[in-house]
Amino acid sequence: MRAHTLLLTTAVTSYFSCIIQAQELSSFSNELLETLSSFSSSDPIISSLNTTLQDSSGAIDEISNQHHDKRSLQSTSSSQLACQLLHIILPDSYTDSRTNQSAYDTLREKNWSKNCDLPAACFLTPEHPVQVAVALQVISKLHSKFAVRSAGHNPNPGFSSVGQDGVTIDTQRFRTLELSEDKTTATIGAGLRFGAVQEFLDSKGVAVVSGRNLNPGVSGLILGGGHPIINSLTGLAADNIKSMEVYILEA
Repeated sequence: MRAHTLLLTTAVTSYFSCIIQAQELSSFSNELLETLSSFSSSDPIISSLNTTLQDSSGAIDEISNQHHDKRSLQSTSSSQLACQLLHIILPDSYTDSRTNQSAYDTLREKNWSKNCDLPAACFLTPEHPVQVAVALQVISKLHSKFAVRSAGHNPNPGFSSVGQDGVTIDTQRFRTLELSEDKTTATIGAGLRFGAVQEFLDSKGVAVVSGRNLNPGVSGLILGGGHPIINSLTGLAADNIKSMEVYILEA
């Protein structure tokens, strides 16, 4: 009797495991919609993205499930699957060599150093934080490599670029540039270069701690510390940050 009970328990456990797995495989579009629910529904970009996710839920779930199928991955890499999903979900922010070769070449050649001139499987140029959150969720789901680029000034391969096995997220459309009324705080978009930032602030009679070159992007320079001309007097650029808006993907 014990043996029969053990076999029955194993069979039932396996059955329920299969049901749970099937539910998980078919719900990625719902996971994305849940991510949108944490943002303001009155925002037109979020409203449009919500509609896209609902209208394309079948295709999204079908593609996202392929990464569980080893036979499918033999001919389609994780980065290609991620690009397929991003093209469906964020078409206005998406570029690859097939959809627009000219735009793809422009994005590929943006990097300051040729060491970082790596041909990504696709480029994404989001303009809203929710698009970044959704993109990271897609990339994580498909286990694709990725790189995030501000101005592409770092010469180390892989820092602001990725090859055909990944997605490059370019922040160039995040261009907020504002100065507080008391002129003590500047709000700066991640896609700006410090040359444009300082030109704006010069007109206001103020400055921020930045680097020694006009071309580096705001995000990359700050992540590297940001060494000004007299850092013993002002500290690094990173030392002068009051707050940051950061999006991470929870495990």
